[in-house]
Amino acid sequence: MPDATAYQPHKAHPRWHRRLACATVALAVASPALAILTPPPSLPSLPRPPIVQHLLLESPLPLAIALLTAGAIAAIAFHRRARTKHAGLAAGGALLATAALLALAALVETPRERVIERTRQLVDAVARADARALDDLLAPDCLVTFDRAPGGWEKPETINWIADNLRGRYTVSQHEVAGVQAQIGPQRGLARTRPSVRVTPDITGRPHGFVCLITWREDPDGTWRALRIEPLWLQGYGDLTPR
Repeated sequence: MPDATAYQPHKAHPRWHRRLACATVALAVASPALAILTPPPSLPSLPRPPIVQHLLLESPLPLAIALLTAGAIAAIAFHRRARTKHAGLAAGGALLATAALLALAALVETPRERVIERTRQLVDAVARADARALDDLLAPDCLVTFDRAPGGWEKPETINWIADNLRGRYTVSQHEVAGVQAQIGPQRGLARTRPSVRVTPDITGRPHGFVCLITWREDPDGTWRALRIEPLWLQGYGDLTPR
């Protein structure tokens, strides 16, 4: 089973914890460019999902609209030719197919949908500094790596940093996941997500953008837990990837 031992974590000096938090707040207050919430296009992206699975199970609305439109066009064409029975069959068939499509999408949860939901839960747990939720969402060998700590923060260090900085001094008034890219694989039992987050700290009262890359590992019971978290970009701070 994949693990994080290959990343060879090293202890990051504690002063970087304070510096990162202080730099984030100072830049958020001082920089006029912080009104721009869109990350640069040069950031790494994940591949698009398989189109058939995506349209059938994850985002069925475009296909449902296409089915209804085709049914309506066929019904109108049959009606103009005085073929009332065929018009009714076309409209009814389109409605049944659309209902079946939407029911299938509602009943089936794909692995991509599961890791996307876990990603949203992780963002929410970080914003609320919920140590108990974080303990469940993070794998025991989870690592957080960024430019100031390329060796990685281990799970206890990560949770303690979040609790110390986001629970008292830098509380978050609002947070929103603007979008999540997701990929299952490329290795069995692994997945990756790339959430774009907007956070409004109480200390500034202004929204700020943040993008990270999360590697997930599936446990034997089917639960996805974050194995590695790589902050990519922080508004006002710039590139956070290890150099």
